[in-house]
Amino acid sequence: MTAGCSVKKSVALVITGLALNLVACSSSDGSSPIPSTDAGAKTALSASFGAKCARCHGASGLGAGKYPKLPGKPDADTFVAFVRAGRGEMPAFSASDISDADLRSDFAYLSGR
Repeated sequence: MTAGCSVKKSVALVITGLALNLVACSSSDGSSPIPSTDAGAKTALSASFGAKCARCHGASGLGAGKYPKLPGKPDADTFVAFVRAGRGEMPAFSASDISDADLRSDFAYLSGR
């Protein structure tokens, strides 16, 4: 196998993975989540945010369409409680999914921009 062929296969695998990720998070009304790789997004958000939230809310939490801009709640306690409970299409996230420290840090960052 040549280096060019290997690169093409790697690119194809990445594209396939991204497509599957979008399908897994798409909604019944046909809208798609925001790609987690917003162009140039450089944030102080946690790795948990990138892994659990960015798929729908965007890498910098700006949201779009039915995926709201974050933090969306008036204070850190309410934000944490909402993330823990979930609602509608948003799943509930336990402390083992996203720590309280990460949620509070993300809330502080998202509130300050």
